[in-house]
Amino acid sequence: MNKQRINILTPIPFWHPGTLEFISELKKRNYSFVALDIWSFQFFNEKEEYKYLYPKFLKSFAFKIYRKLFRKRIIKKYIKHNDIVDIQWCGHYYSPYMDSIKKQSSKIVATLFGSDFYRSSEEERRTQKKIFETAKIITIGPNMKEDFLAIYPEFVDKIKFAHFGSARLDIISELYNERNRQVYRDKYKIEKDKIVVTVGYSANPLQQHFMFLDVLENLSKEVKQKLFLLLPMTYGNKKEYSEKLLTKLQDLEIEFITFQNPDNDKKHWLTNKEIAEIRIISDITVNTQTTDALSSSIKEAFATENILLVGDWLPYEIYENMGLFFIRSSETKLLENFTYIFNN
Repeated sequence: MNKQRINILTPIPFWHPGTLEFISELKKRNYSFVALDIWSFQFFNEKEEYKYLYPKFLKSFAFKIYRKLFRKRIIKKYIKHNDIVDIQWCGHYYSPYMDSIKKQSSKIVATLFGSDFYRSSEEERRTQKKIFETAKIITIGPNMKEDFLAIYPEFVDKIKFAHFGSARLDIISELYNERNRQVYRDKYKIEKDKIVVTVGYSANPLQQHFMFLDVLENLSKEVKQKLFLLLPMTYGNKKEYSEKLLTKLQDLEIEFITFQNPDNDKKHWLTNKEIAEIRIISDITVNTQTTDALSSSIKEAFATENILLVGDWLPYEIYENMGLFFIRSSETKLLENFTYIFNN
């Protein structure tokens, strides 16, 4: 009997580290797996090779037409009838192809990452409904349940709860100690008495860095001299936004490091070890993004005993129920709450 295969539908090259780590764990457990990107026409086969599913000479408009004409054929050819199809990132644009996917396999899992739900418009959510109607299982984080069912109450019986793990937590567990903390501070030339504040984790404008940076303008010169800011910005790079952030930081008169990727090249994202180092040298983590479905960065900050200052609009009740310490804040109370953290 042939081993059942898991076919992951997701953007390739893998833009989310959770997907590759998931594949790595499947491999350890002797599962058969492939991944298919029906947008870029790339296929990650059983030998873990990347294959292009289109003639290389096609460019721009011709490539766009080719994909539109042959997308259903690609689905038919590269999804086997016995595959478990896991759609990782449920963008509304999958909806027109759900019937084609279902013809190949009825074993469909819709895995929501968070932003694909929280940052969808009402119209996009109406379109997305087709994905959830077709899927047998809808995988979400437990913190998303209330919000998801407020929009799609009819799918309550399909919901399963799960989170991606993070290899970075294992790296942090291995590296986190006082000696390494000083080694990494020396590496990034951060003086011993500085209080290190990490702001956000990408260059996406939805991180709302300015909401917090504007607060820092109101601090005294004495306090500013004690701070050191870290801004990881290699992921989700928006060049114009990054340039505005850099100007703002230079005007604050606070020491800082930005980790940038001006060409938006995935090869220049921070490595897992570099991210672990940033978490380890940080004292305070600030997260004021618009939405969050329990991003790995927050878990990493907890693992390195950072004090977290987060927007009170973020769905972090799950952390409260775990008894973890962090401070929620409205936008208007950010200065007051940051000052409290700094003084204590």
